[in-house]
Amino acid sequence: MISDRLRARLLATLGLAAIALVTVALPVRVGAEHDPLAYGFGTRSGVLDSGMHYVLHPVGELPVVAMQLWFRVPSTGFDAPPQPSIALYAARSVAAATPVGGASLETAVAAVGGSLQIDASADAVSVAVTAPSAEAPALLAALRAAYAAPLIDDAGMKQALASLARQALLHQVDPLQSIQDAIFSQLFVSGAAHEARFDLLSLSRVTSKALHLFAQRAFRPSNTILVVSGAVDPTLLTLPTHLPTTEADVPERVIDSVPRVFDGTPFASSSVLLPLSTQQIDGVLPGIGYGWLGPPIRREADATALDFLADYLFDPTTGLIARRFQEHGIDAWMQGQFITLHGAGVFTVGVVGLSTDRLMPSILGQALKDLEQPLDDATFSEARALFWAHLVRQIATPDGYASSIGWYAAEDDPLYAPGVDGETGEYARMVEELTPRSVAAVVRRYLTSVHPACVQVHTSHTAMTTPS
Repeated sequence: MISDRLRARLLATLGLAAIALVTVALPVRVGAEHDPLAYGFGTRSGVLDSGMHYVLHPVGELPVVAMQLWFRVPSTGFDAPPQPSIALYAARSVAAATPVGGASLETAVAAVGGSLQIDASADAVSVAVTAPSAEAPALLAALRAAYAAPLIDDAGMKQALASLARQALLHQVDPLQSIQDAIFSQLFVSGAAHEARFDLLSLSRVTSKALHLFAQRAFRPSNTILVVSGAVDPTLLTLPTHLPTTEADVPERVIDSVPRVFDGTPFASSSVLLPLSTQQIDGVLPGIGYGWLGPPIRREADATALDFLADYLFDPTTGLIARRFQEHGIDAWMQGQFITLHGAGVFTVGVVGLSTDRLMPSILGQALKDLEQPLDDATFSEARALFWAHLVRQIATPDGYASSIGWYAAEDDPLYAPGVDGETGEYARMVEELTPRSVAAVVRRYLTSVHPACVQVHTSHTAMTTPS
């Protein structure tokens, strides 16, 4: 699945018979190396004259369009030493910059009641605009033009840095996000996934010239994936946008962070997790989290099984771990997910609340030990049906579909994105092919045969303890 870091973004309802299909004539260059992908349900894809890759997905009856640009770019920049969050800083600076005689992208979106969301993962940046369909042509033109020829000015940089400062503050008081960041830092020895997410002092020293050079390389059309979903006008991409067409038609290579190699030592106890090491971080609530390296995105069957396990264990309503804490009378906030990446993915779990750091090792350890054996057929069938239902519920908006396609495309496997081709697509097929035995094998391969990374949240009211 995609990362929570890029907000709740999940896609248009799967398999609906009432989806309105639109055939769109688009000005694209299509050659042997740029054949459109068969996304199904009227979805079209290709490469625009500028070198920009696109996916156009007409769906739904509400007069809303989601338009997103995705860029393959390391969040810490292209050069050494790494500069945490420079990609996010550049993207927000471009959106806030004011061209001569015009308005900034932020202003243009706000003026028509739209929304603008800019975020970044370790190896991608997304710029998402959602707006009334009547305003979509003008906003799409503004969105594409802003990043194809990025403008950086002092006022935009100041505004972007202020937004990052607010985000960093919220980040510090979100214990689940802090746990996840610390887990990534443990699991990867170098690369963007290892680095701290924010370094505001360092960012404040970046010059406008350096930021502009970065933006020109990162946001060029040939390094861009455009995804449009919703009440899409058939002429949406035929409007002139005066894009430059001189960029080299070569997208940036997805740059993997370097995974840390952990010794493959099984748990010594059937009921206790034994981490290789435990990192302590400060927080406002006690909590604990674990993380394991998982398969790369192209190992689709294993990745889907880990998505299923995250839902089976950690769905807030039906998840096994959530029910166990309820049985103990503990109020707990938790998340569990497999974050699908081009390189090694990450299965990460976290829980916060009073006594959670004490109970989680035994509850989760026992659950994983039990899952080394296949679930019975009835339990498994119900759990798989719930997993699919949760996915459909989560991804029921044009913005969600666009985010799903963008994430998986940026990670080099767009046709595996949930929702592509509905219930006959690759992800749906992987879900259908899950079995109790295949899931148990994935548990043994990735989760109970190696030490996890562990992070414990320490507050002034809790003492540091290590599971044993």
